[in-house]
Amino acid sequence: MFQSGINVVDLLVDKATVFPSKTEARKMVSGNAVSINKTKIADVNAIINLDAFIGGNYLLISKGKKENYLIKLI
Repeated sequence: MFQSGINVVDLLVDKATVFPSKTEARKMVSGNAVSINKTKIADVNAIINLDAFIGGNYLLISKGKKENYLIKLI
């Protein structure tokens, strides 16, 4: 699944359920309100690879300034 990478919007909606819809995820990414591992994501077409995971298992997703999610790769 992650070997070839996954689109950031698909990750935020389908895999991690950070956002309820892809439309909202696209708006937040375009508005610079989303960061992955403390790096702002501004491109809705960005691809997240397996090497983005901290220690190969974890991904830190920040939504705005106050909402943080720690995602564990199973």
